[in-house]
Amino acid sequence: MKTVRNNIIFEPSIKGHVLEYLHNIYMHAMHYDDNYIFLLPQSFEKSKHILDWPEAANISFHFITDEEATKCNQPSILKSALARSRC
Repeated sequence: MKTVRNNIIFEPSIKGHVLEYLHNIYMHAMHYDDNYIFLLPQSFEKSKHILDWPEAANISFHFITDEEATKCNQPSILKSALARSRC
């Protein structure tokens, strides 16, 4: 019996080429039996139309607030790590 794993892809920022990077992971994940949970900022909803995200039964999106995302991207490594662990 094969075990299905749950994988979390957490990215608190979708600036620059990160959206393309996430899209590549998404397209790759579609071909696996494991579950993938993308944990992204709410601003992803505004930007996702740039690329095609076909439906996939094993992939879901969950969102953090943009305020939480901002806290996760602080210049201080310790403060950023603490905020990321809270998310």
